[in-house]
Parts: sequence; C-alpha cells; structure tokens
Amino acid sequence: EHSIDVHIFDQRVQDSPFLCNVGAPEKVVVRAVPRRILTKDLHSEHSFESESNRNIRADAKSDLCECSGVGRNMGVLVDASSAGSGNLEIMINGGRVPCRVREIVSRQYKAVFTPTQNITHTIEMRFNGEEVAGSPWHIPVEDRSERRHELNRTLSYYSELSGAGLVRAPVNKIASFEINGEGLELNDVKAKIYGPDGREFPVRIVPRGSGRYIAEYRIEQVNKLKNIYSNTKE
Repeated sequence: EHSIDVHIFDQRVQDSPFLCNVGAPEKVVVRAVPRRILTKDLHSEHSFESESNRNIRADAKSDLCECSGVGRNMGVLVDASSAGSGNLEIMINGGRVPCRVREIVSRQYKAVFTPTQNITHTIEMRFNGEEVAGSPWHIPVEDRSERRHELNRTLSYYSELSGAGLVRAPVNKIASFEINGEGLELNDVKAKIYGPDGREFPVRIVPRGSGRYIAEYRIEQVNKLKNIYSNTKE
C-alpha cells in the first residue's frame, strides 16, 4: 500500500494523502478448482482456496463473504500472498450463487460454495478490479452414468476395418469396406478417399446393424488411390 500526498501552492488538497494498493493479479494462485460437479453432489459444499495480502470478498450481489455451488459444499484454494496488497473479489454465476470465505492461515483462504442447480457454474476472480490468471473458471454439472456411457463409447472408437475396398477397387463399380465397433453410431463414423491429384471421392456410410457399417465408394477411372481415411472419432 502506497501513500500519495498532493499539494497545490503548498497546500494539501482535500482527502490527501490518497492510499494506493500496488498489486499483481497474475501472481494470485488459485488451487483445487473442481473440474466438474456431479449431479449426486448438488446441494453439497464445494470449495477453493486463495491467499491475499489484504481483503477478500465473495460477492452474492452484496459485500457478503459468502459463495455457493450446487448443494454440496465445494472449495477452492486461493493464494495471493505474492500479489501485493489489495482487494480480492470472488463471484459465482454473476453473484447469484452464495459463497463464504474463511482464512486457513495468514493470507491463505478457502472459498466454499454449495451448488443447487444443474447448470454450469462460473467462478470469476478479480484482484484490485483486474482478472486473476485463469479467471473465469467454468465448472459443468455432469451425470456419472452419462460420463460412463461416453467412456464406453470412446473405448469403442478403437474399431476394426476390413474388406477388399481398403486395398483395391474396380472401375465404375461400387467398392466397399466394413467398419465395426461396439457402441458406434452413424454420426461417429466418417470416411474420406483421395486420388493422387488430391481429388476427394464421395463415400456413403451404410448402417448394417449394431456397431457395424459399410463404407461404399465408386472410382470412375483407372487410378491409384492416394489415401483412404477413416475416422470413428470425429
């Protein structure tokens, strides 16, 4: 904190000296920000931590030192001890989610909030009115069963490709190859075929049952295909 004393004609101006906080927002360190909130943890505390050389405020459209998440308390750690003196402000979803802050040790704080809605929670943090590094943080609310389904589908992307159409094709006749992968859906499968001149030939993906697809294409002239590209993780 610096003091600015202003005189005009040897007379101190009104309200002088002025107090000026000198700080570095980029030196505020935020730790333990949750990557996601599970729906089962709504209405539970979540938290994060920080360290500040002076005042810390968590806004819920007021000066209350409180902040919230989705039901279960969540926490974040904030360390601003190297950022100089000033005011650290924390706001979640524009101040609509309450958040409370408590000091853990000198100039180290934990901000705790309780999420209650199935919406993305955005944490904004400012030091002396400027955004700290990494702010804002966006924390989605996810369902574990949905994540498990996505994981299973991701594993299925390691698919099997087979068929003569991968190595040879007759002129003016349909050539094909097969793509198999458990859990694959039509939108997951993409194939491209290029000639030596870079021309792309259209490919049609035809469903043939659960996780099984046929890729069909037609070559109109004798040519050596430069590349057959198949992507099952678009």
